[in-house]
Amino acid sequence: MFAGTINIMTKLNLTLLATTALTAMQFAALPSYAQAAPLQLAQATPAPAETGPDGKPLPKQPPKGPPPGGIGHAPPPPPAMQRPPHPEPP
Repeated sequence: MFAGTINIMTKLNLTLLATTALTAMQFAALPSYAQAAPLQLAQATPAPAETGPDGKPLPKQPPKGPPPGGIGHAPPPPPAMQRPPHPEPP
């Protein structure tokens, strides 16, 4: 055997040993679990103008007009690109 081959095999053996040790350490670690915490949701109170005299929310008003630009009207497509004319053969 050549001296270079032994050196390469030794480095490969050490690399495989190190990766095996790192993989085994993952399984040896204690498992961690998330702690259960109470669920809290933030809810905003409606503004005074959004409630009626009885304290209940007012019904929503329909929109007063069409949205700007209208619905379903797509902008016109850009003009098609034209190819430059081919030169005439000699």
